[in-house]
Amino acid sequence: MEYEGKDGPHHHTGGVKPFGIEGRFARERERLAGGFTDADRAWRSQFLKDQVLHNEPVIPEWYYKERYNPIRRFYRWPLDTLFGTKHETYETNFRKFAPRYWTGKFLMGLATAYIGYYCFKYHANDWQSHGGFDSIGRKTFRPIGSEFYNTKETLKPADYYDNRRGFNKCPI
Repeated sequence: MEYEGKDGPHHHTGGVKPFGIEGRFARERERLAGGFTDADRAWRSQFLKDQVLHNEPVIPEWYYKERYNPIRRFYRWPLDTLFGTKHETYETNFRKFAPRYWTGKFLMGLATAYIGYYCFKYHANDWQSHGGFDSIGRKTFRPIGSEFYNTKETLKPADYYDNRRGFNKCPI
């Protein structure tokens, strides 16, 4: 079947009829059928060696700057410098990108945990502040058959709101 391009047949090959460069031994069945000489083996071996491309893909120096905006380049800079992954892609060097990726995720998780701990410890929602993080405790667990199962917790009307905000524990 001929390729019919916009300027006629064989436009994509410059007017030359396309053919496979592997020859008749591209198919495994042809190689196993017999007639595969030592010269053919040497030719096929050299052909396969020639298909290996070294230093591919070549990444231009401007690629990193075009791909990432300045803010992203700023926050990626420490780990890119530490792991040496600035001018590489994930496909070119997986051994550098896997530790860089997981180190970044671990540090973000650690920062989130520290910020959450700080906010809940030092910005609690108590009677002295209007805002802050509010956490509601659970009722006491009373399993069926225990001695406390049918007992009722007695609270004064002033205690209902105080359980959450701690107003009655004020030293004033």
